[in-house]
Amino acid sequence: MIDPATRSGATGLERLRLLAEGFLLHVESGVFPGGCFFASVAMELEALPRPVHQRAVEIVTEWFGMLVAAAEEARDAGELDAGEEPGQLAFEIDAFMLLANAQFAVSQHPQPLERARIAIDRRLALAAPAAS
Repeated sequence: MIDPATRSGATGLERLRLLAEGFLLHVESGVFPGGCFFASVAMELEALPRPVHQRAVEIVTEWFGMLVAAAEEARDAGELDAGEEPGQLAFEIDAFMLLANAQFAVSQHPQPLERARIAIDRRLALAAPAAS
């Protein structure tokens, strides 16, 4: 899920797209029947032993940090509008992915994943620099 996005030469925008697509493909592949294991486990606050929960939260936080870093790099390289706030963009993209994950886990239907892809593409189009 993360490896293609870390390949040498990928721009920030390419990494952001690859991270999002990697997540959606991971969910779609059915590795875990309930969707993304870490997204699910991180939300289980008191039901898990403390070290397990803490590690899941660390992984989810690290994931979000990768999205923010890719968005920052894309903005700094001029691939996104200079006024785009990377944390907000990463939040919105992550929200699309997490909702798709939850809906796919319940339905096992690919439509939520396709809707997330469309939403991510639209959001990134809105974040593109204005044509001069």
